[in-house]
Amino acid sequence: MTISERDKRALVLLGAAGGALLVLWSILNFWNAASSTPGGSVSLQEKELSHLRLMAATLPGRQRQYKQAQADLAAREKMLIDANDEKLAQEHLLAIVHKLASSQAPALDLRNTELGQPKPFGDFGEVTVTLNMVCRIEQLVNFLSDLTAQPEAIASEDLHIFGINEETKEMQVRLTVGGLMPKRLLPKKKGSEAL
Repeated sequence: MTISERDKRALVLLGAAGGALLVLWSILNFWNAASSTPGGSVSLQEKELSHLRLMAATLPGRQRQYKQAQADLAAREKMLIDANDEKLAQEHLLAIVHKLASSQAPALDLRNTELGQPKPFGDFGEVTVTLNMVCRIEQLVNFLSDLTAQPEAIASEDLHIFGINEETKEMQVRLTVGGLMPKRLLPKKKGSEAL
């Protein structure tokens, strides 16, 4: 089982929050112990105090980790295709693909496109577009390179190369491109509306 980047960040945040709670619990325990045992051992209280100082010293580092994890999460969520619904997210992905295809020199010959069904992808949703095109190998490589350089979280999912024309060095390509979107954009299942 692999852990996604989002789950790793959540674990870091959970660890930071757990550390902060541990420090708070230790401080409260110290004050309760100090108030309930006024005649307690001085060496025991000194040990508890040094332990609390050590815990308090690690708190700023944990707070920095928590803030960094929050900033990383916000930056990654900006990469999602955000729209009002899944259809608009698909249209946005299709517009990106068409823009990249037309920016190639010479422009890619897109024969047709197929929109896939939105589906869950971990903690996100995913929209797909399948392209059928005729191109040369260098055009395909440049297109895939430009695709991965986009600020949105999009990538090629499936690639099939069919026949190659010996004279023109062109090939028929079927390429599926997927993009991540917030999970809230996925269509609701009919059984879950009654809940």
